[in-house]
Amino acid sequence: MSETPSKAVLRLQSSIKQLQILKGSATAGELAQSFALDIETHELALAEITSLRAQLDEARKLGGKLILDASRQLNEKDDEIKRAADEARRKAIEDVITAILEMPVIVGEPHDETQKIMLSSPPELIAEAAGNVTKNRAVKLIHALLSESKP
Repeated sequence: MSETPSKAVLRLQSSIKQLQILKGSATAGELAQSFALDIETHELALAEITSLRAQLDEARKLGGKLILDASRQLNEKDDEIKRAADEARRKAIEDVITAILEMPVIVGEPHDETQKIMLSSPPELIAEAAGNVTKNRAVKLIHALLSESKP
């Protein structure tokens, strides 16, 4: 039973073969072996990516399950949880839209410091619309909500 070489060993072997190819001293068999090493290296990388994606999917499922378990321990029903989440999402989106609609439309150069601040800091207006949430968290929350609401 042969062991699968590590990625580092495969990369080193591949580099050696590529140097031989560049020097012109590689035989047809060495060229074929170089291509086989490259393919094996890529297959290992693909397997690692696939494994990481599976771990991420499992983490997402576990996170969702933990949230549902915690909500059920508080005797909340699934439809109540969904309704509360939908209401919070709707309210946040409405607040953002209101803040955007209330932003002054300034044509040309700003005339005073207030206009300069309003032009340069829309995230602050968005944060105000979100209520008592910290500014950074509010901006991230609103971006997430808006991206979720797109069809």
